[in-house]
Amino acid sequence: MNLKKRQIHSKIEEIVHLSNYLLVDTVVRGSEHKPVIEVFIDSAEGVTTIECADISRKLHAALEDEDVVNQSYRLDVSSPGIDRPLKFLEQFPKNIDRKFNIKYKKDETTFEFEGKLKSINNTELCFSVKEEEVVVEFAQVVSAHVLISF
Repeated sequence: MNLKKRQIHSKIEEIVHLSNYLLVDTVVRGSEHKPVIEVFIDSAEGVTTIECADISRKLHAALEDEDVVNQSYRLDVSSPGIDRPLKFLEQFPKNIDRKFNIKYKKDETTFEFEGKLKSINNTELCFSVKEEEVVVEFAQVVSAHVLISF
């Protein structure tokens, strides 16, 4: 199974991209005899369970047809969920006006704050922190978690 992880990821990436979704992460875990392939997808509008099921069917067919996985396995396709950090700039627009915990690095120093994402200007993320505006270049972001608000 280890030898095919790269081939599995490549096939998943191809199918997800052709279906116009963003591949956020692929995790291959479990035992060698019963692997679990987890696929996390996203889009600017979010992802529904129906869309996840559709991608799951496409992935399963592709992995089976091309004999990428030649043993029994479990395939889970879902959106990243609120508990997973945002990894791509494309994930931020749908989260405007949400509160974040942001860690970023500037000149070898790491900073952290909680603030509300107010806007995005090219690759700059603009946050409202207390009564100030904090602008962070996306390339400097170490981690970005959406905080749950009630």
